[in-house]
Amino acid sequence: MKAFLQNFLDWQLLTGSLPSLLETGLVNMLVLSLFSTLLGIIAGMVPVLMVVSHMRWLEAPARVFVEVFRGLPAALVILLMGQELAPVGLAVFGPNPYPPAIVALGLISSAYIAEIFRSGIQSVGKGQLSPRVRRWA
Repeated sequence: MKAFLQNFLDWQLLTGSLPSLLETGLVNMLVLSLFSTLLGIIAGMVPVLMVVSHMRWLEAPARVFVEVFRGLPAALVILLMGQELAPVGLAVFGPNPYPPAIVALGLISSAYIAEIFRSGIQSVGKGQLSPRVRRWA
């Protein structure tokens, strides 16, 4: 137990490294979460419009996209984006690791946001929709 406490709960080491962890980690987390959420909101509107259109050839790919990216673990999507698509990412973004991470997190959040928007749109009663929108619902 003494070795465990010495290796994992060294309070002097933790308090000494906390300012640099907050300075670097907090900024990275805020940048990644802000941009991936914005990308998720923008990219999440496309599957929503495809599902709400009730055209089978548009609805099926959108539902597959949403179910796949909601079902995959986030770590797997990030790993695939960083490792398997690395040559594409290097050609497009260069050596900067932020854009592939933002795209991976944006894909995941777009699937969740698409379901949120879809449920909100479909929760409105048909009598409350304008005639122009009613033909799509």
